[in-house]
Amino acid sequence: MGVSTSPPQLLLLLLLLSTLLVPCAPSVVEEHHLSAMHGSLRSSGYPKPYPNEAQQTWRISVPSGYRVRLHFTFFDVETSFGCEYDYIKVEVTNEILGQFCGRQNGNTAPKAEPMVTPGNVVDITFVSDFSNDERYTGFEVYFTAVDIDECEEYARVDELACDHNCFNYPGGYQCSCQYGYVLADDNRSCTVECSNHVFTERQGELSSPDFPRPYPRALQCKFTLRLEEGFVFSLAFQEPFDVETHNEIDTCPYDSLTIRSGGEEWGPLCGTTLPDPIETRGFEVEVVFRSDTSGQNKGWNLHYTAKSLPCSHVTAPVHGSIEPVQATYSFKDRVVFSCDIGYRLIQQEDGKEVPATLQVECQKDGTWSREPPTCRIVDCGKPAQPNKGFCDSPDVTTYKSETDCGCIDAYHFTTEMNGVFTCNESGHWTDPRSGEKVPKCEPVCGEPKHVIMELLRIVGGRSARSGNFPWQVLVKFMSGRMLGGGGALLGDRWVLTAAHVVADYAANETTVILGSMKRVSLKDNPLGSTQQYTVDKIISHPGYDPLSTGYDNDIALIRLAGDAVTMTDSVRPICLPTVEGGRVNPKLSPNDVAFVSGWGRTAGTLGAMLADTLQYVDLPVVPQAECERANAGKWIAELNANSTVTENMFCAGYSEGGKDSCQGDSGGPIVVVQDNKWFTVGVVSWGMGCAKPGFYGVYTRVDKYLDWLRDEMEKNAVKSDY
Repeated sequence: MGVSTSPPQLLLLLLLLSTLLVPCAPSVVEEHHLSAMHGSLRSSGYPKPYPNEAQQTWRISVPSGYRVRLHFTFFDVETSFGCEYDYIKVEVTNEILGQFCGRQNGNTAPKAEPMVTPGNVVDITFVSDFSNDERYTGFEVYFTAVDIDECEEYARVDELACDHNCFNYPGGYQCSCQYGYVLADDNRSCTVECSNHVFTERQGELSSPDFPRPYPRALQCKFTLRLEEGFVFSLAFQEPFDVETHNEIDTCPYDSLTIRSGGEEWGPLCGTTLPDPIETRGFEVEVVFRSDTSGQNKGWNLHYTAKSLPCSHVTAPVHGSIEPVQATYSFKDRVVFSCDIGYRLIQQEDGKEVPATLQVECQKDGTWSREPPTCRIVDCGKPAQPNKGFCDSPDVTTYKSETDCGCIDAYHFTTEMNGVFTCNESGHWTDPRSGEKVPKCEPVCGEPKHVIMELLRIVGGRSARSGNFPWQVLVKFMSGRMLGGGGALLGDRWVLTAAHVVADYAANETTVILGSMKRVSLKDNPLGSTQQYTVDKIISHPGYDPLSTGYDNDIALIRLAGDAVTMTDSVRPICLPTVEGGRVNPKLSPNDVAFVSGWGRTAGTLGAMLADTLQYVDLPVVPQAECERANAGKWIAELNANSTVTENMFCAGYSEGGKDSCQGDSGGPIVVVQDNKWFTVGVVSWGMGCAKPGFYGVYTRVDKYLDWLRDEMEKNAVKSDY
């Protein structure tokens, strides 16, 4: 009997079937995005049972360089075969790390040890079905960002590992290189800077960096051998040769060595077979070496040598030498020619002398840049005749020849020498001891032609003969002043006198007469015995101030204008004292006999006339204490002041009077003789009258002014005199 169904019952049945066949949407849907260094997540309603038909998704993100560590602290999810009802799924970039269900510590539940993800982003999904016969509490999980040690982890991955040094830091790592290397663009490979290296030596060697140790990765090396046009290179590879290659491809796809020169190319070269020697046709060679980011190969090494056309053989010239001495000479080789001492290089092309050395160079066409020179002996030529002197004219004037030189009468050499001059290697006649090139003659000082025989006095004395006092000069002034003054010739340009004699006169008002015996009647002098000079400079001592210091520093110099004085029997200079080891020579001592000359008054009485003929007298030097006592507190009418004897003065004369210098003698010299040589020790300065008993003539002490005199004469020297 069939079963009949009424329409209402059929409709109810259809509704029930549709409910069973169409799945229901989850009752709980949640999506969470967590970006933190740590945190936690749990099932919906935890710790109460989770609802049916739930779907929760969490995306956990931690910074790059970190990973996510998951620690399930509680787990209670419905158990099913393959965890297909309720489950938790953990995945990274569509890779499922695990799908879990069951109770904690069960076979399908997460393990007790924390789980660490391989990346810094992880997705966790929780799903529950529509019915559970039991109550399940769900789960709770804590997550933490964990720094990874890339240095250790990547060490075994060739594409990620650092070549040299690796430094880990939170969230990442950094590679660095040893000294001499640089980090490549991939920030992990270490290479060397080997681009645009230029070598200009004619021989040497090239190699891959660190040869024979493995060469660095990521190399882009370029070496250039460059010489001047005319050279070519020979290249010879040395064992071992080891450049990374491919077993099946012979075009060197990994690492390669390529050589280019003169339009030719060799390579790319790789493998372990030593390449054949290379002979280039150019003077420039380019060597290019490249390596990729992997491999451990030793590299390569080559020797290079430049070759060129040889030049003709050269030898040292007679009396000369060359440097360097070689069996052969090639392009760019240089040879330096030089001559022995006393010889000069002579150019073959024009016969001109070369100062010291001559360098010739082998050119690219095998010829020398110039002809080899010869050596010719130095010739000094005829010796120059010195002023106031002479030199013989030898027949031979070449190197090491000699000539005798000397000075005319009344002159001698300025330095001690024997008068023999030698032709030296520089082409000059020189004195071997002093090195002077031209002998210089200067006047002999303190050696009169006619030495006085008597010891007489000016006041009460007698006239001098021509040549007795050849240094004596007469100082006259254009004003016609009758007295004038005296002075002493120093050398051939200067006159020593007293400052008070020239104080009121300019240089162009002053005339100096040398060699004269007469004061007024100059025409009565022996023919040719006198010389008259104008004056271009008067230098008084800066310390001379008669209004404040009386006659202290009463000393001056007169420079003669025109040509230097010519020495004769009647004109010769006086010597200045010398200083040796701090001692003055001659030393002025009491009772030394000194001589004064001049045209002063010949009597100490009022109205006495000036002498027309040069007079002289000998006077003893007075002890300094007696000199100061005799003049202490005396009134000097000319200065309108009391007299004072200073350490720059000394006295000479006789206590009984009768013999003295007098007016008109001022500025003249007081001299002494030692070992037949005459020295001026003082300058006639002042006195209390003339030849009075108990009074002495006072003189400026020359040895106190030696430095000043020499400095002034040197500073104001006339250049034409040298």
